[in-house]
Amino acid sequence: MKVDTSTWSEFRIGDLFELYKGTRLTRANMIEGNIRFVSAANVNNGVTAYVGNNDRVHSEGTITVCYNGNGGTGKAFYQDKPYWASDDVHVLYPKFHLPNDFDGVEWTGLNSTVGLFLATAIEKVGRQKYGFTDKWKLECMREDRIKLPVQNDGSPDWIYIQSTFSSILKTSDNLIESVSNASIQKTTLDVSSWGIFQIGTLFDIRLALGDMKPQHLEAGDIPLISAGNEQNGVAMYCSRDGDGKSQLFPAGAITVSMFGRAFYQPEPFFAVSHGRCNILIPKYKISEPSGLFVSCVLTKALLNKYDYSTMCTATRLSNECIMLPQTDRGLPDWNYMDSFMDHTMRKAAPSIDRLVQIKMDNSIARSID
Repeated sequence: MKVDTSTWSEFRIGDLFELYKGTRLTRANMIEGNIRFVSAANVNNGVTAYVGNNDRVHSEGTITVCYNGNGGTGKAFYQDKPYWASDDVHVLYPKFHLPNDFDGVEWTGLNSTVGLFLATAIEKVGRQKYGFTDKWKLECMREDRIKLPVQNDGSPDWIYIQSTFSSILKTSDNLIESVSNASIQKTTLDVSSWGIFQIGTLFDIRLALGDMKPQHLEAGDIPLISAGNEQNGVAMYCSRDGDGKSQLFPAGAITVSMFGRAFYQPEPFFAVSHGRCNILIPKYKISEPSGLFVSCVLTKALLNKYDYSTMCTATRLSNECIMLPQTDRGLPDWNYMDSFMDHTMRKAAPSIDRLVQIKMDNSIARSID
């Protein structure tokens, strides 16, 4: 479903919301409980823990925006339950009131449909303009603008948003349910014969030079890889010129973030600097299926091992060891990895097709161009 946005207007975020900074709460001071703790995360609605601390709890029907953190700058979530927001998060309370005829209910905050729509619109702005080195500060967020459908008087058309996007969400929910019900048999691998390989013996590890920032780059079709956990680590797509100084890395490399998340890169790419993204150039000729296999093994081995205090640097990564299938000669068995991944991807193809359909039908983000 393609939505015509030609008649939409821009609205200053500070005119739509009251913005507040979250409150720091260290692990040592957390009390066990069932209140959501929303922090610098770009998955699971930003929830990283559950606490019993209740003196700084925010109400449901609001939006959280991460302005700092692990590839999550700009990530926005609609919150449908009370929560504690960390100091890496901004909290947005609506200044407006929704109409009284939304399903016969008078809403004092945001309902889920409008909240999800606005979170998507806000995230689109934040992810394009800000990053780890350019945090989305409160004063900047207030002045930034999002695009919304309007009524004849120029005010946001909440009824249109509710009716149009509830239909889109319903379609997506149905497709997601069909994917969830898909039966894909999991295969348990026998790793008893696998070998241990030091990463530095399999890959040359490099770091990006320059200082590429999304807000300073022209749009294009070359991925810029950052320390993100989603979308293959892609922060944006920029022109092949990049910033005029940074190296364009070849297809077939593997990127590993400072937190241990690994992605196989099937196309040439740029990467952010400051050591936040390690680039692994294979010393062996490996195919895409083998690259995907190794990326999964790397993530499994590294992801919960590194954080802000102990980042996955190039030196540490080079000395790490992983287990891989091996030949009788003690070398990585790339043929086995190719065959395994080819078989796995063929079995997953029907569900992947359904996910692609979800992406095509769920055009909320694309409709805000």
